[in-house]
Amino acid sequence: MKKKGYYEYDPVIYPRRLCVAIGMNQEDANKCFEGRNGEVLMVDFTNYDAVTYDCVRDKANKKICSFINFESKGSMKMGLCCHEASHVCDAIENAIGMDHGGEASAYLMGWIASCINKARLGIGNFIEIKYKRIKIMKPIIVIEIVEGMGIDKEVVLDG
Repeated sequence: MKKKGYYEYDPVIYPRRLCVAIGMNQEDANKCFEGRNGEVLMVDFTNYDAVTYDCVRDKANKKICSFINFESKGSMKMGLCCHEASHVCDAIENAIGMDHGGEASAYLMGWIASCINKARLGIGNFIEIKYKRIKIMKPIIVIEIVEGMGIDKEVVLDG
């Protein structure tokens, strides 16, 4: 079974991580992330091949990140990857009060695009969604044998 989760990348010099998922549904997205103020994330690929959430909180560690969710690996075409990278670049620049343009923006955009490509290739810090396993116990059936049959004990069947 294919593992479910997302890739996490740390830009080190910027205050916001980048998380990239491929085909994450709404239930799983909301197990991992919430809006900065606790909002539920809406995941709908009806009219889009990817969605970028500028500022979400990772529920596991409470860190803020930009989160890109691609509908599938097949949807990760160059134009769409660049489009989503631009949204993340704007979000990070806005978060630190940086004007867009010049070498700093170019390097940031290159880093974001590289991370998206790494996620497409399966490279990076993969955060797997852990599901709680429920152990189902087999029922135990106790049959009492009647004295008249010549057996005078209980028989336990592990069903």
